[in-house]
Amino acid sequence: MYDIRFRQPYSRGDRLEIEIQTLPESPKQVFALATPQHLLGKLHWEINQLETMLASPDVPVFRHLEAAYFAFNAAVTAWHITDWVWQSLSEAEQAAICSEFDPKKIGLNEFKHGMGRLSRDLKICQQIANGSKHYRLDRPDKDLTVKLRWRRRKARSGELSAGSPIATYKFEFVVLDNEIEKDAVSVFRAVEKFWQDWLGKWGFAEATLVMAQGPDI
Repeated sequence: MYDIRFRQPYSRGDRLEIEIQTLPESPKQVFALATPQHLLGKLHWEINQLETMLASPDVPVFRHLEAAYFAFNAAVTAWHITDWVWQSLSEAEQAAICSEFDPKKIGLNEFKHGMGRLSRDLKICQQIANGSKHYRLDRPDKDLTVKLRWRRRKARSGELSAGSPIATYKFEFVVLDNEIEKDAVSVFRAVEKFWQDWLGKWGFAEATLVMAQGPDI
């Protein structure tokens, strides 16, 4: 698999320069994605989509369900970066990381448990991801609840015109963690930052997220 980068010619007659870099191959059952950093980019995109929907001034019928899809996906992506990181590590690296949690226990489950202790927001994503996939959890976190909240805003004097609504509605996704209220986007952003910092600490090459744009071809 190759990453092809185009350098635009500056004037007519200049040659188009092409830089080709070898990238890791994606797993056989995965489209294009090949590294934990790719999943971090996916998480970034999903959070942006959710944020855009939540900021919309007008809420068509069932738009809240579309936003819920992005919240579902963001939680799943954030949590399953743990799997991608683990599979990307050598056995020596796995042992070194797990030794920070418990030197006597080395394995994927121990790694996930340790990462959940490092980031409460990542643990919240685990609960949302598994709850969304399986409907109910065998061992739910009793301190955690998530919900959809609607807000109604009446039109103010001078805002009404022919055909305009007398009130508008907005929705938000709320996380209640041990009776402390957070908005879902802030939780996802915190997890994104956690992964950026952690990947950088352990030497993953592209820990700083860059969303690239290039010419149409």
